[in-house]
Amino acid sequence: MNILKKNINGVGIEAAWLVAGQGLTALGGLAAIRILTGHYTREVYGISWLFINGAGLAVLLLADPMGQALNRFYHEEGGQEQIDRLLALVWRLEVFLVLCAGAVYLAAVFFMGKLAGAERVAYFVMPVYFLFLSAMNAAQALLNTSRRRARRVVLLAAEAWLKPAGALILCFLWRPDVNSFVLGYALASIITGSVGIFWIKGFSGKPLFRMPMPDRDYIRRVLSYSLPWIGFSSCGWVLSISGRYFVGWYMGAALTGTYVASYQVGAALFQFLGGSFGPLVQPIIFQRAGKSGGSCGAITDVFRAFAWISLPLLSAFIVMHEWLVRWLSAPAYWGGAKVTVWIGLGVYFWVLGDRARDSFLIARKTGAMMKITALAALLNVILNILLVPREGLTGAGMALCISYLVYMILMIRFGLRAGEWEFPARSFLAAGAVSAAAAIMAEIVHRTIIDGKFGIPSAPLVAVSFVVVLTASAWLCRPLLKKDLGMMGQI
Repeated sequence: MNILKKNINGVGIEAAWLVAGQGLTALGGLAAIRILTGHYTREVYGISWLFINGAGLAVLLLADPMGQALNRFYHEEGGQEQIDRLLALVWRLEVFLVLCAGAVYLAAVFFMGKLAGAERVAYFVMPVYFLFLSAMNAAQALLNTSRRRARRVVLLAAEAWLKPAGALILCFLWRPDVNSFVLGYALASIITGSVGIFWIKGFSGKPLFRMPMPDRDYIRRVLSYSLPWIGFSSCGWVLSISGRYFVGWYMGAALTGTYVASYQVGAALFQFLGGSFGPLVQPIIFQRAGKSGGSCGAITDVFRAFAWISLPLLSAFIVMHEWLVRWLSAPAYWGGAKVTVWIGLGVYFWVLGDRARDSFLIARKTGAMMKITALAALLNVILNILLVPREGLTGAGMALCISYLVYMILMIRFGLRAGEWEFPARSFLAAGAVSAAAAIMAEIVHRTIIDGKFGIPSAPLVAVSFVVVLTASAWLCRPLLKKDLGMMGQI
C-alpha cells in the first residue's frame, strides 16, 4: 500500500510540475502576443517571426536529434562514463553544426532581404542565437531524463517570459523595429542558454571541451539513431511554419504579422495540452511496452482518456475563438479570427498524431515516422502554393489543417501496424457527441440572445451555456466516461 501511495504521489508531483511548467510557458507566450502586438506594427511583427522561425529550423536540425540521442542512450546505458562519452560527442557536434548553420543563414540574407530590407543586426545576431538556443535544448533533454525536472520547468518558463520582455525593453530603449524585436529574443536565449550550459556541466565528470571523443563505433550508433530525427524535425518545421513564409511571399509583411498572431492564438491551447499530456504519459507507455515485450496497448487507454479531455476543449475553442483573438491580440490583428479556427483544428490533429507516434518510437521505426512527416510536409507546401494566392490567410490555415489531418491519419494508420493497440473510435464518437451538443447550444444562445440585441454580455453567457450543456451531456454518458477515464488509473 505504501509503495502504491508513493508511486501515485510521484506521478502526481510529476504531473503538477509538467502542468505548471507548460502553463507558465503558455502564459508567457500569450502575454507576448498581447503586449508585443500592441507595440509593434503588423509588418515588424511578421518579419521578426520570419527571422526567429528561420533560426528555429536550424536549432531543430541540431538540438532535436541530439536531444533524442541523449534521451535514449542516457536511459539504456547509464553510468557516468557513458554520459561523458555522449556529452563529448554532442557538444562538439553542436558547435560544429551551429557554425555551419550560421554560415547558411547569412548566405540566405538575399531571400530574407526581399521581405525585410536591410535589418543588419537581426542578420548577424542569429548565429549566436543558434548556439545558445541549441545549448538550452540540450540542457532540457538532459534535465528531462533525470530527477531534475523542476529545473527544466524553471528554464522553460524563464525563457517564455524573458523573450517578450527583452523585445519590449529594446522597443522602448531603442525603437520598435525588427532589430530590437529579434535582438530582445536572442538576448533572452543567450541568458537561458548560459544557464543551460552551466547545468549541463553538472552532468559531466570532466570539463566539456577536455573530454576525449568516443570511438567510431559509438559515434556510428548515435548518428544512426539521430539522423532520421533530422529529417523528421525539418519536415515538421515545414509542416507547421512554412505557411507564414508563403503568406509573406504572396501577400506581404503586414498579413504575415496577422497570420503569425492568429497561429499563436489558435495553437496555444493545444500546444499546452500536448506539452502537458504527452511527456506525462510517454514514459509510462514505454515502461508498459517494456514489460509486455513491446506491446503498445497502453496507447489505446491514453487515447480513450485523451478523447474526453481534448474534444470538449476543441469545441470550446471553436465557440470562443473570436473572443480569444480579441482578448489576446491588438485590434490591428483581429482580421485573422477566421483563420484561427483552421489553425486550432490543425494543431489538434497534430497532437492526436503525436500520441500515435509513440508506437513508432517503441518499435524503433523512426524512418517510417520521418516518411509520414515528409509526405505531410510536401502536401502542405503544395496546398500553400495553390491556396494562399486565391484564399489569402484562410488558404494558409486550410493548408495547415488538411496537412495535419493527413499526418494524423497516417500516424494512426501505420502506428496500428507498428504496435499492438487499437484506436478507440467509440470513445471519440461519444466524447465528440457530448462536445458537439455543448457547442450547438452555445451557438444557439449566441445567435438568439446576443444577435437579438438583449444587451447581455456575450462571452460569459455563451461560456456558461456551453459548460451547462457539456455537464448534462457528460452525465448522460457517465458509464462510458467513467470507464475511459478510469483507464488512466490503470496506466
